[in-house]
Amino acid sequence: MSLKLVPIFAICALICSAAAHPAAHLGELRSTSYGGYAVLPIWTEDSGISYLINVTLGSDNQTVPLIFDTGSTETFLNPDCFTLSDENVFKTCMDRPRYNAFTSTSSKFAGGSFSLSYSGGDSLVAGTYVNDAIRIGDATVNARHIGLAATSSNFDAGIFGAGLSAIGDSPSIIEQMVEQGQVSSYVFSVDLGPLNCPEPGTVIFGGIDTKRYRGALTLLEGNGYNTFITAMGLTLPNGTHISYNSSLLNSNNSTKPDTATAGLPVFLDTGSPYNLVPKNLLYAIVESYPDVAVKETGAGRSFEVPYTTNSHTYTYTCTQLTPNLQYTFKKKTIHVPIADTLIRLPNGQCILPFGVPPSTSTAAAAQTARSGHMPYILGNSIMRAAYVVFDLDNNGIWMAARDNCGQDIV
Repeated sequence: MSLKLVPIFAICALICSAAAHPAAHLGELRSTSYGGYAVLPIWTEDSGISYLINVTLGSDNQTVPLIFDTGSTETFLNPDCFTLSDENVFKTCMDRPRYNAFTSTSSKFAGGSFSLSYSGGDSLVAGTYVNDAIRIGDATVNARHIGLAATSSNFDAGIFGAGLSAIGDSPSIIEQMVEQGQVSSYVFSVDLGPLNCPEPGTVIFGGIDTKRYRGALTLLEGNGYNTFITAMGLTLPNGTHISYNSSLLNSNNSTKPDTATAGLPVFLDTGSPYNLVPKNLLYAIVESYPDVAVKETGAGRSFEVPYTTNSHTYTYTCTQLTPNLQYTFKKKTIHVPIADTLIRLPNGQCILPFGVPPSTSTAAAAQTARSGHMPYILGNSIMRAAYVVFDLDNNGIWMAARDNCGQDIV
């Protein structure tokens, strides 16, 4: 599906007038964001499972869509479509533009190989590295170590790795943008936007858009892409509010930063639609819905809902799931319509985007610890309701409820 940019006709004067002006603390972000920045549309073609940005590569300006993934530091191109079993996904993969290093006079094979594992080992990719120019918005980077996939599984698009590289590793594309002076700071903001919005969201490298959120941005506890959920609740359609016991949010986790914050440590992952939480919290969430029975689907990683005991089938349509979730990050609460988080299936049923972390091998656990990722994930299905600023120069995360009242980039 091609991306169509739709003009903004939303009437939001009343909402915008009620929103707080940027607080004084935004001056700190503004002071690190002056000068260059790059603005990119970000959109979904698969009902929110993944989010894409366009990058332009090489001397001959090859535009390629890539999945924007804060859970990866590596950028790779050209997945193997022939490993995809779903006919529609295969066609989508084949229809997408691919990068050809041989037609770009600025490309150079860098030598060396890579092998990456995603989603607990469910998705794999391996290949070689190439160096070439990448244009991201108006910023052009002489990029090093772009992966060219020779083999892959379960990918219908390449990955743009927005993660923070470990010491000694090759820097990510965003880090290279900062190194080469194409953006003024290692700050980027993400507005994925709601599923029913006809226009794309935005990613801004080196800046923030003060018109894309309401209220004030709040600095969260945590570091990098890691933060803590300190309270969580659910409001049912009849107005009944359920608060989940704080004990369900506490985790004895050795990777927890040195902080007094109690809560569930989570990694903010734009590359995953799933929210991976402790099993007891998962059961509490799913069992909160009326007439729902929990049924595990595949390695304990996702649950379909609802489940009808008599026929052993899922019969509710997506439109019948209307509760709202509330996530609190110490001082900031984000309200999330559950209908905007659901993974929608072609048959009209929905999957709740909650699961538990898959069992991992010792090697995978070591890789997770090395990357600094928390064991639990807050994915794009929840992040759609928030405007998130990753201030990696200062190891901070800022968050507010997302909105769309025009554009004012600082």
